[in-house]
Amino acid sequence: MLIITKKQKALFTQTLLVRKIKRYLSKHLPEMLKIYPDDKLEVFIIKSIDQAIYFGIQSERCQAKWTYLNAITNGALIRVQGVRHYMEQSELSPDDKVDRLMRSIAVSAKLQERNIQQIWS
Repeated sequence: MLIITKKQKALFTQTLLVRKIKRYLSKHLPEMLKIYPDDKLEVFIIKSIDQAIYFGIQSERCQAKWTYLNAITNGALIRVQGVRHYMEQSELSPDDKVDRLMRSIAVSAKLQERNIQQIWS
C-alpha cells in the first residue's frame, strides 16, 4: 500500500500551484519567462506564494495575481510605497485587495498608454 505523508502532499500541491502560476505568467508576461532560468523562476514563484500566504491571500487565483504584481515590480511589490500598509489593513479580504491592486495597475497602464498616444498625436 502506498502511503503519502502530509509533507509529500504539501510538496505535490505546491508543485502543481507553481506550474499553474508559470502558465499564468507565460500567458501574461511571456518576456519574463525568457529572462529567468526555470529554476530561478520557480524560486521566485515560491517566494511570491509565501508572501501571499503571509498576507492571508488564500485563492490560487489571487496568489497568481500577487506573483504577477511581484514580477512586474522586479520582486519589490511589498516595498512599493503603501502596498504593505494596504495589505495589512483589515477592511477588505486579502484576496479582494489583490483584485483591487490588479485593477489599479490596469487603469494606470491604460492612462499611461493614452498619455503616450496624446504625446505622439
